[in-house]
Amino acid sequence: MFTCGIDPSRGKFAVSFIQDLKEFKYLEYENSFRGFQEFRKQLLKLNEKPLICIEGYGDFARNLALYLKEHLFIVYEINPKMSSRLKESMTIHKTDHIDSFTCGLFPFIRDDLKELHINKKIEGLKNLTRQYQKLSKISTSLKNQMHAALNQAFGPIYKEFFTYLNQTSLTFFSNYGSFKEIEKADEKAIHLGMTTDRCHKYKGRYGLERAKQIKNIVMNLNYCLLEDFEKIQSASIKRHAKTLLSIIKQKEEMKADIEALVKELFPDYKNYFEDVNGVTSLQFGALISEIKDIDNFSSDAKLACYSGQGIARNQSSNMDKHKKNRNYNRNLAKIIHFLALNNISKNGKYFSLYKERKSIYNKKLRALKSIKRKIVRLIYYRLKAYKSFLINDPGTPKEAIEMTA
Repeated sequence: MFTCGIDPSRGKFAVSFIQDLKEFKYLEYENSFRGFQEFRKQLLKLNEKPLICIEGYGDFARNLALYLKEHLFIVYEINPKMSSRLKESMTIHKTDHIDSFTCGLFPFIRDDLKELHINKKIEGLKNLTRQYQKLSKISTSLKNQMHAALNQAFGPIYKEFFTYLNQTSLTFFSNYGSFKEIEKADEKAIHLGMTTDRCHKYKGRYGLERAKQIKNIVMNLNYCLLEDFEKIQSASIKRHAKTLLSIIKQKEEMKADIEALVKELFPDYKNYFEDVNGVTSLQFGALISEIKDIDNFSSDAKLACYSGQGIARNQSSNMDKHKKNRNYNRNLAKIIHFLALNNISKNGKYFSLYKERKSIYNKKLRALKSIKRKIVRLIYYRLKAYKSFLINDPGTPKEAIEMTA
């Protein structure tokens, strides 16, 4: 049997070629498409197709794994901790050569390795959803900073202009960053300055009346003019507003891309989650891109541990030790938390259960934790049922079947 152990890094990937537990070649390749092609040429020279073992499956290995799967090679993902334990039993040294050789030994000593199933569209969906989450976090942070900047420039009066920082208010503040600028502008200019293509609320007569109200608020104020400070602060507010408008636009475009991919790959998912609040196309895209193949989890308890809803169990002789599990998917944990919050509201699926458990435990967080575990169990069995439907449905897109194969 031939195997290839791969230790990927940012600039290169090290490959150990092994036959019957003995290494017969070691090569290093550039971690790029050119390097992938050279590696494939070397693989085609072998007498039989080798099993490919990659240590970990992160950003450095993703493109290589996708390339190899595209060319019909069997690829296994080796847990870095398992590989490290095996390496420590053999040597105290750590090099790329040793790491790749250790990784290539696993098909000889383990018969329970699962082939890595990956799909280009699903990997793209995962990157999109994670980027969307990061943009949301950045947007929230910038909004908090802008509230502080507005409070310095206008005091609490800025909340009388607009209650929320949305596209309309941000458009307004990208044009007017101080009392002086608002005072100098006429009502029509103020009205034009808060008109957006996507919000029709302030486009007509109501918008002109709102512009008059803003103008009157400023004209009736006896504010202190601090010219040098106001000029700098006004520029800061305008930049904040323009940055946030740009982020909002990018988020909307990204959201549309995610929803289009989910509609293409999983058109019937709503039939399985229609009674669960918060499972929108956006949230389902994030959920499925983090879980991928539900058969990777032998039980709902395994999925619970992976999503941060379980505890780590360490056994020593006859003693069981339990501690908080820190090795979990934090992105998936956030999705589960969001779904739990949506389903303990008044019209939520678990409102009554949450109310009952809150009275039993006398702690909101503990009650919420039990609901999260319920959500995980529900997701596990619903995705199992949905996978069965996808495999048996002749109209299912090829990519969705490959993702769940």
